[in-house]
Amino acid sequence: MTWATGPARHEGGTPNLLGAVALAAVCAALGAADQAALAAHEQTLLTRLRTGIAALPHVVELRTFGPDAPRVGIVSFVVAGRDSTEVATRLAAEHHIGVRDGLFCAHPLARRLLSEAARRTGRRDLPPTALRASLGLGSTAAQVDRLLAALAELA
Repeated sequence: MTWATGPARHEGGTPNLLGAVALAAVCAALGAADQAALAAHEQTLLTRLRTGIAALPHVVELRTFGPDAPRVGIVSFVVAGRDSTEVATRLAAEHHIGVRDGLFCAHPLARRLLSEAARRTGRRDLPPTALRASLGLGSTAAQVDRLLAALAELA
């Protein structure tokens, strides 16, 4: 028997060959895809989501940069007066919508964004943690609309 050295000595079991092959297939498909069309799709959905959130009086978007800064398909937000964990749990259980809740492994930044959102809006009822919705290649306008309708119902 020969023991591996360095970081390889911590690798137990069989390498994830299926995962590596799947990742290679996805990379090949993305490489062949129309990148401009993918980016346009993401921006269309992002605009729809951000516009919809802005129209909900009890939902506040968190942002590092100004509202017109270029963005990727991720939106962080809070529902005023509602615990973020409860909102995420209800979105999952009642609407089959997955969002992340918490401080997103960026505690100082998230707390600063929450504080700035409270200052910007004058609201004192924002929770101490946030929610994050992410758009992906398979996301649709109908899914964005379902999230917005669920947020309107929960707020």
